[in-house]
Amino acid sequence: MLAFRLGRRSTEMITPEVFHAVNLMAIYSLGLAIVLIIKVRNSIEAAPEILLFQTAILCALLIDIAEDYQIIYPVRAVAFLSPVSFWLLARALFRGKRLSKRQYFFLLTGLLVFYHGIYFGRPFFASQLPALFGQLVSIVFIVFAIAESQLDRNRDPDLQRQQTRRYFLYAIGFVSSFSLLMEIGIDPGARLIPLIGQRLAILTVNSVFLFMEFSPKNRFLIRKKSVEPNLKDTYLAEKIKQKMSGEKLYLQEKLTIGRLADEIDEHEYKVRKVITHAFGFRNFVDYVNSLRLNEASTLLTDPVHTKLSVAEIAHQTGFNSIGPFNRAFKASFGITPTAFRKQHRVEKRVLTDA
Repeated sequence: MLAFRLGRRSTEMITPEVFHAVNLMAIYSLGLAIVLIIKVRNSIEAAPEILLFQTAILCALLIDIAEDYQIIYPVRAVAFLSPVSFWLLARALFRGKRLSKRQYFFLLTGLLVFYHGIYFGRPFFASQLPALFGQLVSIVFIVFAIAESQLDRNRDPDLQRQQTRRYFLYAIGFVSSFSLLMEIGIDPGARLIPLIGQRLAILTVNSVFLFMEFSPKNRFLIRKKSVEPNLKDTYLAEKIKQKMSGEKLYLQEKLTIGRLADEIDEHEYKVRKVITHAFGFRNFVDYVNSLRLNEASTLLTDPVHTKLSVAEIAHQTGFNSIGPFNRAFKASFGITPTAFRKQHRVEKRVLTDA
């Protein structure tokens, strides 16, 4: 009853003009974020996924100001990709997994065809079944995104990314909870209230993202580069290189940054700073994998080790199993270890025949 009265009183205060003003502020905020990310796309983590997600959200907000049918349909189609782009963002940001161009094409094309069927098939259905099914698909992808952000959270060696996972979950909870609370007990004449609440939530979350990402002291996704490393960092970098490359510590399975810090008798946060700032890697895992993959490529092309199987090389270079090794190798070299070995043999044969 209280919520009902609140809705009626709020209706008297909130006008369509207020909604459009808040909506335009949210659109401007998203547009600014997209422009800034495009400018630094080569130095930002998961830039394509972030741009796809923010563009989809932007299109969802543009629907309310687009009046021409020819504009509304393509805008609605891109907005329909919001949930799947949200999942792709979480997958790339927290799991380091990205779809290939072919997988992207088939996934997005399939979803757009699905949306096309829902959009033009509604007049032929007496029920709301197509719309409900579309909403169900959206919910599934949102759940997938939440799962991607929280899987192995406590075992993530990158403390900065652990913090980003928490903020990611908080943002989801903030937007979702706010929208649900605004819907409770509101009469049909007060529908502007949840819409304005949703826009304010989007504006708030995006503004916080802009501050955290582009404020010099609070960057989460931009890979920072050390311009003028001090002598202490240079000395520590040499110690890390000696231990990792010289003594090949990276060949040990389940190696952690804590173990490396103990080996060189340094604080873990200092080691992490050198790896991310001076070496330019996203985190310790990426640094270790780069060393392991270079070692593996050497073994794969070395005539002395032709009898070693790919699985044996994976274990010798510190990988726990063949699956992660194959995925990491393909992500780095563009082809599988087996194909890499065959390609090198063919190239060597051609050079020998010449």
